[in-house]
Amino acid sequence: MKVSAHDLRALILRALPEEPSAYGGRMEPRHVYFPPSHIKALRPDAMVVIGIRGSGKSFWWSALQEPPIRTMIAQIDRSIQIEERTEVHIGFGQVSRIENYPDKDTIRSLLRAGKSPRMLWKTVAVWNLLSDRLDPMRGWQARIDWVEEHPEEIARHLEEKDRELQRKGAWALILFDAMEQAAEDRETMYDLIRGLLQIALELRPTQRIRLKCFLRPDQFDEHRVAKFPDASKVIASRVSLNWTRPDLYGLLWQYLANAENADEFREWAEQKANIRWDPDSSERPDHLSVAPKDAGGGGIPPKPFPPNRWPVDGTRPKAGFPLHLAARPPRRRPRADQSSLVPDRPARCRRGHRKTLPRSPVRLTLRKHQTGGSASLPDPGG
Repeated sequence: MKVSAHDLRALILRALPEEPSAYGGRMEPRHVYFPPSHIKALRPDAMVVIGIRGSGKSFWWSALQEPPIRTMIAQIDRSIQIEERTEVHIGFGQVSRIENYPDKDTIRSLLRAGKSPRMLWKTVAVWNLLSDRLDPMRGWQARIDWVEEHPEEIARHLEEKDRELQRKGAWALILFDAMEQAAEDRETMYDLIRGLLQIALELRPTQRIRLKCFLRPDQFDEHRVAKFPDASKVIASRVSLNWTRPDLYGLLWQYLANAENADEFREWAEQKANIRWDPDSSERPDHLSVAPKDAGGGGIPPKPFPPNRWPVDGTRPKAGFPLHLAARPPRRRPRADQSSLVPDRPARCRRGHRKTLPRSPVRLTLRKHQTGGSASLPDPGG
């Protein structure tokens, strides 16, 4: 079995989406890849999920709303506690859903009317969780007023909802994303995030109800958003979305394997790279995913991508990927440019010194030649 370079280029063009982010669109199970750190972030008790732009925050915000994907998550790892019957509610996002949450202009109007961010998000959580138990009411101003005037009734309804979820053995999640879209300035954004984290803390004592907030690192400024009692309990639940080099390859190969007319590529990958494909039975039997042991988790990449030699812990070079933070390249993301895949980049050590990762022999020899060293350029023919 042989796959030519021309065939591979054509397959890549067919497999990769034109838009790097399908925000608000329907997520397909065949495009869902699970890096180890993301699996931890999906658990209900991970109330704060931190990720740089393009790391997958909005992807999981959308994917968790799809029952087939929740079923696939349960099949991969039941300890995540996400399954098809999990109740998923939307507390805020870039897509406008006025019945689920107020938009930016409505939020601005509510804040000018004297409503606190904490009470705003509490009303959003209550109306998403208890809409079948409360009388219909239009307008977020009226809803907030009602929640402020009936705290005991709200508490009773939440306790009943929690007991109902416990009997079912299910969870209820309220997802928040794109908090920069909720405010016109950063200070207001920080106030809204602080109020949101307060509600996450208040719902934490329940057994089966959780908020999940997807935030960028700059939005999770503890000096601004954690100025309330017991904030450390929410801060301790944060999980970061990270991508290792094998994860990036695993994501690419999963897209390639699930593209149209990719049978030859799958056979070639199995023969040449010893890649195993797991059928996804949640939607279509021909949707495949990279088997967990073959990609991701910091392991060695597939055989067609031989490992470089990295300095580990300041000692002799070892084959594989860096095991020490000082030898790791900067944080990666799937939507980053391809230069993030090149190891020939300087990395900053813990003590502030710069350590340059090994370059290719040609570049090393060329550098010596340009600086007056005794080494000469290698003979291309020999």
